[in-house]
Amino acid sequence: MLSVFWMLSICIQTPIFVTGLRLASVVPSVLMINTKLWFIYPMCYPFYVITAKYISTAQVSLFPWIPAAVGITIVCLAISCIFFGKAEKR
Repeated sequence: MLSVFWMLSICIQTPIFVTGLRLASVVPSVLMINTKLWFIYPMCYPFYVITAKYISTAQVSLFPWIPAAVGITIVCLAISCIFFGKAEKR
């Protein structure tokens, strides 16, 4: 989740727009938690773990979660590294 937010901060130069995107990305996470593909949307991770801790019957399955999180993190960090400093070069 942090790497996605870092990528947004690097790629979009307007701080107000980035902050609005961050706040707006939390709302769909509530809906995505209830699907089987929750691990594709990184903003769901903290909410899903907290919800699983409160519900004793739910268990966090690490198999789809960890590979998806690693993949999303690598892609977002790669994009951030490519675009880092491009605005200053112009």
